[in-house]
Amino acid sequence: MKSIAEQMSETTLRCQALEEENVDLRNTIKSMDERLDYMENQSRRNNLIFHGVAPAKKGETWTDCEKIVTDVIEQKLDLTDSVNIQRAHRIMRGKAIIVKLSEDKDKYAILKRSKALKGTKMYITEDFSLAVRQKRKGLIPHMVKARDNELKAVLRFDKLYIEDNIYTYDLVTATVAVVKRGKGPGIPRADHARAPSHEIDINPDNSESE
Repeated sequence: MKSIAEQMSETTLRCQALEEENVDLRNTIKSMDERLDYMENQSRRNNLIFHGVAPAKKGETWTDCEKIVTDVIEQKLDLTDSVNIQRAHRIMRGKAIIVKLSEDKDKYAILKRSKALKGTKMYITEDFSLAVRQKRKGLIPHMVKARDNELKAVLRFDKLYIEDNIYTYDLVTATVAVVKRGKGPGIPRADHARAPSHEIDINPDNSESE
């Protein structure tokens, strides 16, 4: 008959094995989630969302939506080169139109000219997965604070670049994570677990410009 000490030792070993297996499973799930998120963002890479467009009319078709977007591109953005739109339809309960473009060069040309909409109710954003949108939402207040402090801060995809520092946002811990720590000023360590408290008034997806 095994002693109590031996039984406890065996139980401890089994618990350790289960913990290691649990860690492996979590890592596998995390890897799968990251892969799926990558694939989703790849499928969205040539999408743009036009916000603040004219309200939908009764019986509006995808062709009508494409015409609305084309008018914005040609008349508001002054882009005369032909833009090949694969499809366009309403989202956000009709408040915006999502567009799938055939070529990424058209996407970047539109984004580059989107500053022409400043001062109007319209703006254009990229189309990201939910995970990326949540990360950007967590990083935007830090970007705004850095710019308020006259630091160079740019948000690209799910990364925030402040001077020579690079940050991302951990959705599990709801904290800022350092990707690369540079020599220049960045986000103070004390602020990694919280967003700046001042009010934010910024269009999140127009934050690509430097």
